[in-house]
Amino acid sequence: FCSGLYVVALALPLALWKSIGLSLGETFALATQDLRKSGGQLWVLAIAFLVLLGGGFVFFSIMEDKSGDTGVDIVREYRNAPKALVGEGSGYAKGASNPRVTIIEFADLECPACRKEAGELRALMKKYPNDVRLVFRHYPLDQTCNRELGRQIHKFACGAAVAAECAGVEGKFFEYMEKIYTPWGEAHGGLDRPSLERHAAELGLNAASFKACLDQPGPVFAKIQEDIREANFIGVGSTPTLVVNQRKMTGVIDLPKWEKILESEGVAVIAGPK
Repeated sequence: FCSGLYVVALALPLALWKSIGLSLGETFALATQDLRKSGGQLWVLAIAFLVLLGGGFVFFSIMEDKSGDTGVDIVREYRNAPKALVGEGSGYAKGASNPRVTIIEFADLECPACRKEAGELRALMKKYPNDVRLVFRHYPLDQTCNRELGRQIHKFACGAAVAAECAGVEGKFFEYMEKIYTPWGEAHGGLDRPSLERHAAELGLNAASFKACLDQPGPVFAKIQEDIREANFIGVGSTPTLVVNQRKMTGVIDLPKWEKILESEGVAVIAGPK
């Protein structure tokens, strides 16, 4: 029975690897982080992992063997995406002041897919700072602050959102968000209270002010609630949800697909790496 559970625990990260684009290292870390106390059974886990990984690779390779129509598909998806009339609200923004493409991202700071998308958006903003505007708004999959959520998914997400907003008070919202996403592979994603305070210290934030904000988060908590209300109004149900020029899209969009969307909006695509 226990060995069966271990195999299931390995299979789920494999699915994550393909569905949200985690690296193999991150996938293996997920697969083994709760199983390291298994002692002599570890070799069984390793064999099971390799079998599942190999079989899954073959299966998904077959399923994904398409004839280079990714760009056409993403533009079609973008054009046909449902309208979502939502503004920037009080979200933090960066990029162009008069953009061709505005992206309003509803995300959860404990979400692995959001972490993946953050990397893609970072690359996008680096290449197209004069064409794209990015706005971050919160949608924690955590019933602590998201009361209408059907079930608890990420128990640290509301606390992480509060901490990021507290950093924003000192002008370091996006820098703090990067701190949160970077150590995601660690236990609990580095989102417990000591980790949140450590991230603040590494950014040079005022320790007393930051701790006071965490302890009495009234104003920043109200901002998060505003984001959640608007997200629920437009039907956000998963993260990341990306409202692109008032079209609602879900899931991870990589840089080449973003460039197809930009090109469809008349932006000249820049050749070369990220």
